Amino acid sequence: MIDYFGLSNFYLRPDSEFTSPKSGPGLLFGGAMTSKPDLVKLATPLNYIDSADPPFLILHGTKDELMDIRQSVCLRDSLKAHAVKAKLLIIKKAPHGGALFDTKPVVHALVAFLNKHLN
Repeated sequence: MIDYFGLSNFYLRPDSEFTSPKSGPGLLFGGAMTSKPDLVKLATPLNYIDSADPPFLILHGTKDELMDIRQSVCLRDSLKAHAVKAKLLIIKKAPHGGALFDTKPVVHALVAFLNKHLN
């Protein structure tokens, strides 16, 4: 599994998103996260990790302004806690996507990961 700067834990979203029905999660859940705890739990990917999951390569930029890097750290740590192989590749100065994710070292890491786990 390859994860690019994805959301893994709704509870790590900014505080303002918990009470606003008009935030991204608020629109997803049909109301503020504080009023929809069962839906938030169902939608939080960390709740579905188990030891049968495939290995993960997680990529995240240090300058991501849309998704807190703690999401990727939390995902890696949770995977490892369930004995799932997980590597977090932190891309220095990279925003939420863009050319810094297409550099030779990053592509090399992706190819090495795929070769290791698909061959």
